[in-house]
Amino acid sequence: DWLLRLLAVVAASQAVGDEVPRHERLAMARKVQDMYGHAFESYMKYAFPADELRPLSCDGRVQRERGDLDAVLGNYSMTLIDALDSLVIFGRRADFRAAVDHIVTSVTFDKDLEVSTFEANIRILGGLLSGHGHAQKLFGADYGGGLLDKAEDLAKRLLKAFDTPTGMPMSRVNLQKGKVRAGSST
Repeated sequence: DWLLRLLAVVAASQAVGDEVPRHERLAMARKVQDMYGHAFESYMKYAFPADELRPLSCDGRVQRERGDLDAVLGNYSMTLIDALDSLVIFGRRADFRAAVDHIVTSVTFDKDLEVSTFEANIRILGGLLSGHGHAQKLFGADYGGGLLDKAEDLAKRLLKAFDTPTGMPMSRVNLQKGKVRAGSST
């Protein structure tokens, strides 16, 4: 219920001064929640455990086929990691628990794979750290810190990209070998 109230406030603030009736704000909030549910459930049905859902073919993207656009892909359930905080915000606690369990038991970053330092930092490392904070609050003693362990492992692998004369990271890093190189900005 708090989520619906929050979304209603956001929706009302977009009305540029016009007063939006409460029932309309709540309807908008429910629509956002329904849209999120559709997107997440479609990923789980058609693409999981792949990194991304390909919307036209309704399957998971399992190979790199778009050049630099795919530099973040690594078959580590990236969309699931990226969605951890949203699952909590939208009150999908059972989905959050299942996601945490999958990530802790099945995801590895020990891959001979070059990834985008930036994207891996914001989407994967950020998702793991956010998920860890939520898991601590929601699961308490039942949570063993597995997302933090995954985040630490990934951070150590990404850290090699920051070992430059200026401290500005190289744009690409091989997760297993630690080789870095400059590339495009994504």
